[in-house]
Formats: sequence, C-alpha cells, structure tokens
Amino acid sequence: MYNEMKEATIDAIRNLRPAELSFGQFKHYFGLEDTRDPIIIDENVHVLRAVDTSTGKRIFTIVQWAMHPEVTLGYRYYLFISFIFFFFFFLIH
Repeated sequence: MYNEMKEATIDAIRNLRPAELSFGQFKHYFGLEDTRDPIIIDENVHVLRAVDTSTGKRIFTIVQWAMHPEVTLGYRYYLFISFIFFFFFFLIH
C-alpha cells in the first residue's frame, strides 16, 4: 500500500492545475440509529468538491458522513446499505 500511496502522490503533484474548491454541508436524518451507549449521532453530511478552472470538469468530490453503513437503518438492512453505497460510489465517479 505504501507504493500505491507514493505513486498517487507523485501523480497528483505532476498533474497540479488551478482548481476552485467548494464546500457544503446539510443535515441528513433518515435512517440514523445508534443502539449502544453512549448514544452519539451526527446528522451532518459534509461535501468538498474541486473543479478544474480551465475546463470546468470535476476533479474530485469527497462526501463525509459520520454514521457507519451497518448502523444506518439498523442491522437488518445490510443488503440495502451495500446497494446504496455502490450506487453513490458509481454516481460520483
């Protein structure tokens, strides 16, 4: 994994270009559940996006949500949660 990280870093440095960063956040309540003490729920979803200023094309989008997939909607929805993860993964790529 070290070599992959090293190569990704070198590749990113070689391909540096001007970009515009934008950040947003929103609240997401659907499916939040925590059944263990202490009960900790963070409903915030954060999004960071970089767009190439010369082409207008998206360079990357990062989405951060603090809930574990197996916690969302409870433990009985493993298949559904896996489907949602792959749906969003392919949607943003």
